[in-house]
Amino acid sequence: MVIQVNGENNNNQVLAYIDDFYYNGTIVVDSIYDNLIWSDEFEGEGVIENSKWYHQILLPNGSSWYNNKIQHYTDRIDNSNVNNGILSIIGKK
Repeated sequence: MVIQVNGENNNNQVLAYIDDFYYNGTIVVDSIYDNLIWSDEFEGEGVIENSKWYHQILLPNGSSWYNNKIQHYTDRIDNSNVNNGILSIIGKK
């Protein structure tokens, strides 16, 4: 899943609220794509299943994040977790 608020190479500050993603069990397949490649139902509780997901917590090129962004990623459960079949990704300042 990719959520992009600004276009590529747009560094304007944006305040965005993302609220209540709902999945009703139906997957609509675009006519361009004729088969589902991968999915996750987020079963279980707590830590995200590491056989399906990877937390990028180390600098990818050894010295900085891509595009020289000032940021940090974490694998802490208070930033990403599964609860009642719902994946929560929590960004913090």
